[in-house]
Amino acid sequence: MTPRRPRRIWPWLFGLFLAGWLATAIATLPLAAVIQAVDLPDDLALESSHGTIWNGRMTIRWDDRPPVDLRLDWNPAALLRLAAEWRVDARSAGMTAEGRLHLPVTRLPGRHIELTEATLQADMDSPWIDDHPTTLPMTGHMRLTIADWRFVPQLDSGRWQLDWSRAGFRVNGEVPFGRIEGEGRIAAGRIAGTVRSSDGNPASLPRLDMRIRQGDDKRIVLEGEIDAREDRNLQDALTVIGRRTANGTISIRHEITIP
Repeated sequence: MTPRRPRRIWPWLFGLFLAGWLATAIATLPLAAVIQAVDLPDDLALESSHGTIWNGRMTIRWDDRPPVDLRLDWNPAALLRLAAEWRVDARSAGMTAEGRLHLPVTRLPGRHIELTEATLQADMDSPWIDDHPTTLPMTGHMRLTIADWRFVPQLDSGRWQLDWSRAGFRVNGEVPFGRIEGEGRIAAGRIAGTVRSSDGNPASLPRLDMRIRQGDDKRIVLEGEIDAREDRNLQDALTVIGRRTANGTISIRHEITIP
């Protein structure tokens, strides 16, 4: 009988050691190392970062606006759906945001990233909105809900909904509009939708009815009209942001450039 040759154990031990080392390296991968490997835009700066890519915090600054504190929390249950998923929480002066960032593992070569659900809340007089050179002076509080935003790698599709409470414009004093609501979609990378005064507003308030569309460039066009025919003084004040039409309404067209 031929004696059995002893099985070599060291290749298995080396494989186990290598697998353990890789698992540890991935589990403790610093968030700073990943951010530094990304080519950030010139006007976006990383001020600090702590923790790992799975559970970490960082502070970023965009242009001359207030710093934003970001927190990332990995959801391991998403692996059952063959995806990586993080809970994202952002806070800054007059602004908060939270949502879920979804990265399908099966679509990694295409750099397909989804923001499955998110809520952005901001005071309209915060530095994030009021200081923008293309923004009309506004008051109130905005809540923007977005769903199924897909990036490949630019924003390609999704849905959005707007709820603007205590809405108003600052034109020769504050002009109140009550509550303003909006909704729309993003298709083929272009934003579209409508923004209107709520049906529940008092009849004494001016009514806003606007459409949002995006052309081939990075400009978003808002156009529509404000009905303030019940108040001649208010009509005169609103001509600062629009022009009076033959029927007495105020026609508005405003462009916002996407950074």
